[in-house]
Amino acid sequence: MKTVAIVLAGGEGSRLGGGQPKQFTLLGDKPILAHALSRFEQADCVDGVLLVSHPAWIETARHLAIREGYRKLMAIIPGGPTRQASSRAGLEFLERHEVERVLIHDSARPLVSLDVIAEVARRLSEAEVVTAAVPVADTVVRGAEGAVREMVEREGLYAVQTPQGFRAGVIREAHERALADGIRDATDDVQLALRLGRRPLIVDGGRFNIKITFAEDLDLARRLLPPAG
Repeated sequence: MKTVAIVLAGGEGSRLGGGQPKQFTLLGDKPILAHALSRFEQADCVDGVLLVSHPAWIETARHLAIREGYRKLMAIIPGGPTRQASSRAGLEFLERHEVERVLIHDSARPLVSLDVIAEVARRLSEAEVVTAAVPVADTVVRGAEGAVREMVEREGLYAVQTPQGFRAGVIREAHERALADGIRDATDDVQLALRLGRRPLIVDGGRFNIKITFAEDLDLARRLLPPAG
């Protein structure tokens, strides 16, 4: 398989509420996770999909996968205690497969477009690391103790999204270096690639590629969800 997408669903999503991980909360008539997996199932540039699940919810994820009939799903494996650990678990699983490119995506971004997925994968032909992102539109400040300390120039600032794409060897090296340096809780994988001196390219992820964290995000996602059929 040349290109594999690792979909991360290892978190508990407690900030959303509801008594279950947010990836199993309904968005329309399907769980958030189902929407995210379907995007990569439909993407022509993706050869396989690996789901990294919270260990306690693997059976729930397996039932979902059977119900949805994903053909590209290679396996469902347990994640670790941090996002970084879950990404690494996915990369370690893929070591037994011949994979050239890896796309890493947060399941909490269920509205990512097929065009964005395709563009991230395509740009890996010219760069070792690519990330979806959008320019920061709001005024940005740096604060401390509940007060504004300084204004931050927003020119050139981006909000990083997923998917993030990597040449397989680069992202494996990035994770190995991070562990060797005692880093255990990186917020995303591009952060680790930057430590190797790589220069990631930016693909416009679009304003609809939102991350569902709070109840308000879920309400917005429901309004943005295309009509069924």
